[in-house]
Amino acid sequence: MSGTLGCAQTVPEITENLCRSGDDSPAAPHSFPGKTCFLAGALIGVDGDAPRAIEDLRVGDTLLAVTDTGIERRAIIWVGRRAVVPRDRSEFPVRIVRHAIADNVPFQDLLVTQDHCLFLDDMFVPVRLLVNNRSIFIDETFVQFDVYHVETAIHSVILANGVMTESFLDVGNKMIFTPLPSLRLVSDSTKVREERNGTDPL
Repeated sequence: MSGTLGCAQTVPEITENLCRSGDDSPAAPHSFPGKTCFLAGALIGVDGDAPRAIEDLRVGDTLLAVTDTGIERRAIIWVGRRAVVPRDRSEFPVRIVRHAIADNVPFQDLLVTQDHCLFLDDMFVPVRLLVNNRSIFIDETFVQFDVYHVETAIHSVILANGVMTESFLDVGNKMIFTPLPSLRLVSDSTKVREERNGTDPL
């Protein structure tokens, strides 16, 4: 399978996201109608640094995107989070064990929701179709978990634990997520708190 960094591949245009939503509020944790996300701990390829946990990424960070001409740097324009309480087997995440795709790919276990797509053999494939109950399996040990996704200006092939996968594609379902603040907003709010407390920024 073609699933590693360094493969120059044609990235297809995606016109439909498998993550569909209902009218759910983003505030309360419950079952998740949209199933195309990463779980906390997924290490995303970023510019000029070691891979970073998806829960630590913010708007303004720069991701590494795999294109048909190599690697491009693309800024994050949106990050969303949602708490999930699975109600049945279809809502539990899939665990992709280290080496499941190729040697050292992923370089450590990767957890994603069942309809999240990997980019393999020049196409996006929902991970649920790859389940073999050995190296890729539905992990039913979770009672509740957080899911995250990141969006770039162009729907991109990005890297998670060394596996090529997809960025978020906005088809009108952002309302089911809680958006995370940008780097600038985090910095400004921290500065305001410090000034109110009579302390100097670190």
